Amino acid sequence: MGSARLNRRTVLASTLATIFCSSIRPSLAKKIPKKEQLPTDDLSRGEIFNEYLVKPWKAENPTDSGTLAIPQKFSFPDDVLYDCKVNAQKQCVTDPKTPRPGSTMFGIDISHYTDTSFSFNELRGQQVSFVQIKTSQRHNIKDSKFADFWKRCGRLTGDNKVYRGPYHFLAYGATGKQQADWFMKCLEEADPNGLGPEDMAPGVDLEWDVYKSTGKLDHWAGKGADHIQEVALECLQTLKTRLGRTPVLYTGKSWFSDQTLPLDRFKNFADYPLWVFDYNPRRKIEERPLLPDATKPAALWQYTDSAKVPRVYNKTVDASVFYGTEADFRKTFGIA
Repeated sequence: MGSARLNRRTVLASTLATIFCSSIRPSLAKKIPKKEQLPTDDLSRGEIFNEYLVKPWKAENPTDSGTLAIPQKFSFPDDVLYDCKVNAQKQCVTDPKTPRPGSTMFGIDISHYTDTSFSFNELRGQQVSFVQIKTSQRHNIKDSKFADFWKRCGRLTGDNKVYRGPYHFLAYGATGKQQADWFMKCLEEADPNGLGPEDMAPGVDLEWDVYKSTGKLDHWAGKGADHIQEVALECLQTLKTRLGRTPVLYTGKSWFSDQTLPLDRFKNFADYPLWVFDYNPRRKIEERPLLPDATKPAALWQYTDSAKVPRVYNKTVDASVFYGTEADFRKTFGIA
């Protein structure tokens, strides 16, 4: 993934600084009130992206079609193991005779929108290497299924073990420190030991802050670039200080604007690995996502919200790819 672009023919060469730690101190936080554990009217990522990414793309490219090196209809484990080839209908079809080139690791992320029927024991058999789990939102919303999912994933051992990582959804209405403190409280409520040495560094999700009760309003819009940047950086910096691990910033170029953060502000987040979202089929042809800054490569690329994982789940999930070896992965996410 040299020269700031992900490419299936290259191996991720990440030199992102990470600080190792053996464990997190036991929590002194009070038990989270039950009322704060209730589901909110937040939109699922699929609902958000359908409105802000998919619909605009279809409107601008009504007849555009292409072959996808990462298939549009991605399914574990075959599309992890094998590349795709163009058929007579100009569709990219998984070819079991062509192993996927280079070193890659594929993973998924889940939240309270994921049913409890989700089977963690089957993940490795389906070539899922890591799971990122929504932990919290704003300064007072706990994902209602985080504790269960976090514990179940952490119980996996031996050949069934996968990496796990928590993530926080940044929202308007609280300072960055308040949101970081709330994330830590939710994490430590689920596990008094907090983040373990084999866990991934946490993710901080900066995107459209929208709710069913307020329609299509992005609550970040119009709040000022200085304020948004302050909240996001304060959250990232607080987590880095408290955890001794460098958080990953989840965001995408399409969110940046004059109403939120001008694109030139992205350079201020250079100290944090990038988990970029880009679902546009055109960019899957060469496996090159759209980056907020062409000079900063992505550590992870979330390329779909509709991946299938047979035997694990009967619905679809978000999926991401890491280009590199497992040693690269551990270094990028601060895994000791």
